[in-house]
Amino acid sequence: MKILKLRRYLLLMAAWLCWGGSISGQEVVAVLSSELQPYQEAYEGFAAEMEQPVPIVSLSVAEPRIGDQTRVVVAFGSKAALESYPEKVVLIYCMAPGAMQEVEGQHEKTVHIDMLSRPQRLLTALGEIQPEMRKVGVLWVVERFGGYVEQLVEVGVELEVEVVGQRLETVEELPERLRSLNDLGVDALWLPPDPLLIDARSFALLKEFSRSNDVPLYAPTAGFVAEGAVASVAVSFSQIGREAAWLIEKVLAGEEVPKNVYPEECEISLNLESAAAAGLQISEELVQRADEVLP
Repeated sequence: MKILKLRRYLLLMAAWLCWGGSISGQEVVAVLSSELQPYQEAYEGFAAEMEQPVPIVSLSVAEPRIGDQTRVVVAFGSKAALESYPEKVVLIYCMAPGAMQEVEGQHEKTVHIDMLSRPQRLLTALGEIQPEMRKVGVLWVVERFGGYVEQLVEVGVELEVEVVGQRLETVEELPERLRSLNDLGVDALWLPPDPLLIDARSFALLKEFSRSNDVPLYAPTAGFVAEGAVASVAVSFSQIGREAAWLIEKVLAGEEVPKNVYPEECEISLNLESAAAAGLQISEELVQRADEVLP
């Protein structure tokens, strides 16, 4: 479903609801926080995997009317995740990193689809990009990323890669922490999608550190690769949507699903110029199979 078609569909759905229509008889309902492109891409991935059409409501167009027959609500974005839904409904939500704690306090059964790759998949992919990587530094500010870093540390033991994690109180500590990581001998640096850490100023500093010390910088999304990071191992919005569809099948079948789910697939983006500037030569084999390559 292309974006313009989705827009028309949302308007038709809104008109139908205004004239007294109801989605209350549907087992599954999708709710978008808005019509921003990331949510639309995620919904398109979701719709492509569903065997039957699923009613969709954008909160920028209409309010959802969830009835007694609805068993699962799929929420795209924080606003949709924080909507009021019937207690018995299973809420599958995604693309809402700042809403997790509040969402879990409001709903009895929730499933969160993470925007991060599975820890083992991330470290394995970084090892494919940089086979000589032995000590990777990780910096973050937002508290919730601490649990993910702990998992990276555990996986690193299995893969013989030391993960050195340092949480900052504020982004102002970044120069000091970079000096600390350099003193500890890190040979790679990975960043989670932390809005309190990454801004234009801090990203410029991170790139300079990477190039001055031959420490490849790995970013949370492909957008940062276009801005000068060496690479990203990231989950696409459409993949997040597909994951939601697969989870619905399990929920409706009565299967137990974890509260937090990492998508199984991820995409690798490479910036060859940035890699060379950080002293890294990426194999031709990886260049050929990467999802996106910038010269």
